[in-house]
Amino acid sequence: MFLQQFFQSYGLEAFLDKSELSPGDKLRKELEGKIKESHYFVPILTPAYMSSSWCLREFEIAAEHDVTIIPIKTTADRLVAPPDMREIFNEKAHEPKYLDLTSRGYLDELRQLVDKMTA
Repeated sequence: MFLQQFFQSYGLEAFLDKSELSPGDKLRKELEGKIKESHYFVPILTPAYMSSSWCLREFEIAAEHDVTIIPIKTTADRLVAPPDMREIFNEKAHEPKYLDLTSRGYLDELRQLVDKMTA
């Protein structure tokens, strides 16, 4: 939620599936449409993300439609893509940007990311 608000404060339209979809929406179709029409896909990589078949499908959709993928991770731990997704991660994603949310400099790093996205 914080990242969504941060991006929006810089004029970027940020879609967060948990906050913008209501029960009854055709979830898969709605998410696929949002991803396909995006310029950037910024997944927040966590161990839970890496083990979620739906999250990985979102990543695949972005890759299939040449959406620029800019992954962010909030843990210093190494995250490993499942074997069937490694090629997509290696070919389509930038190296995950590690944001230490406890550091003083993470807001500056986010601003640099926004600058790249709005240039």
